[in-house]
Amino acid sequence: MWAWILRGSGVKMLKKYVFAGAAYSGKTTMLNEMAKLGFQTVPEAARQIIEEQIAKGGTLLPWINRRGFELLYLERMLEAESRFSEGTVFFDRALPDSLAYHKIYDACPECIEHVKNSHYDAVFILEMIPGYNMDDVRQFDIEHEKRMQKAIEEAYSETGNRIIKVPAMSIEKRVELVLANIEVNK
Repeated sequence: MWAWILRGSGVKMLKKYVFAGAAYSGKTTMLNEMAKLGFQTVPEAARQIIEEQIAKGGTLLPWINRRGFELLYLERMLEAESRFSEGTVFFDRALPDSLAYHKIYDACPECIEHVKNSHYDAVFILEMIPGYNMDDVRQFDIEHEKRMQKAIEEAYSETGNRIIKVPAMSIEKRVELVLANIEVNK
């Protein structure tokens, strides 16, 4: 009822959705598909940071300086979320990912306060796609990624977000599932 009243009054609303999951679950592919459909999107800050640090020989990498990496990730995510005030936006990972990393590494306790206040209209937890391989950015083995998948799901659940599990299936079927579970504000 309130959404209808707010829409009728000319107040612009923001709907925030997240693609979450371990490495190699198809988050970036899903984000790209949503962008093709005209939605606002925010790419994964963690991957951007890793690529930037590798390119310049930096040390703010999760396998070298986890705490520094987490603080920079938090800064980037807070900035990204503050850019939107209306419409429908999809994030490739979001603030509760910091809680998931904290569960495994205990690297950034001060990040947790920011995470507690984060809320999303739905979080799509994508199942990992078969065929995971390590590379320059994916430095952790498959067992680590399975632990991360569990920690990520727990983190979003603990912060009170609505979770929708997305199995490994064709991109078309994943997009259909997402579109059937969102409310669009344009």
